[in-house]
Amino acid sequence: MGNTPSYVIVFLILGIALLFRLMIAFATPHLNASDELGNLNYQKAVCRGEFPILPEDKGWAGKYNHNQYLHGPVLYLSVYPFCTLQNLGDEGYLKILRYYNVVLGVLTVWVIFLIGRVMFPEKLPIAYTAATFVALLPGVANKHATFNVDTVSYLLLSLTMYFLIKWLVKTTTLSWKHFVGLAVLLSLMLWTKSYGAYL
Repeated sequence: MGNTPSYVIVFLILGIALLFRLMIAFATPHLNASDELGNLNYQKAVCRGEFPILPEDKGWAGKYNHNQYLHGPVLYLSVYPFCTLQNLGDEGYLKILRYYNVVLGVLTVWVIFLIGRVMFPEKLPIAYTAATFVALLPGVANKHATFNVDTVSYLLLSLTMYFLIKWLVKTTTLSWKHFVGLAVLLSLMLWTKSYGAYL
């Protein structure tokens, strides 16, 4: 098999990941996913030009969801272009936001494959297995299929790991560009969810 990946296998894994996440997105009742009500209301606030992310904002947090006001705005700003689709109603708008997260989830599966390929270039079955595991892991797939900040966090964490491992394995001399790129990824992680600090 060598170190040239079979793109048929990669696309099959990504296709399975996409199908699994879409099935969950369709099957999960409206606003029935963890934190989805709070995330949707937060997104609506961002669409109105509000950023209710300060811990002192007890009124907003108590009214919608006590967790969301501690989240950074990365997810909500990334879907800002979809604000014009609010005329679809809450249910239709939430479906669009879920599909957006599904795409991010499939991208995360792809990055996991890339990590395995960099770490074990002569043992591609390990990369295929790792990507398949993430593609089929129910808890991860459920997060990817609903509107929440964890999906963006997983993608940013995976990208950070990929670039760190790639630099350590393939780069002999680190330049300032490497450190700037790492700083950007880490900053986005911290501005998405606080557990990015644990990296």
